[in-house]
Amino acid sequence: MQITGISPTSGKQGSKLTIIGKGFTALQGHANGKNKVTIGGAEAEVAHWSDKKLDVIVPAIGTGAKEVAVVLMETNEPQTDPSKPPFMFSVIPGVQEPEKPKTPPTPTPNPPVPPKAD
Repeated sequence: MQITGISPTSGKQGSKLTIIGKGFTALQGHANGKNKVTIGGAEAEVAHWSDKKLDVIVPAIGTGAKEVAVVLMETNEPQTDPSKPPFMFSVIPGVQEPEKPKTPPTPTPNPPVPPKAD
């Protein structure tokens, strides 16, 4: 497993953070309690988990720079490359409003057709 980047690098509590890398599928198991993603030590809700991308929701944590990590539950250790600096996400003040579902426009009813005159 390797994290190669994050996007964006800053955002509010409740915003989406994408973690880019490879080998995430081997660690998948957040839903059944095996592994998790943390931001500043706080567990983040995983919205999408694939081999090359994780989408998470920034948890309620204080502002400032926070380390992003994928953590193995068995060891409770972040899976990071010690030869590289950790990926940091800067939490800015405020709360991101959840995206509202896109609803299709309401169709305009057809006007009544007047009866034909004979």
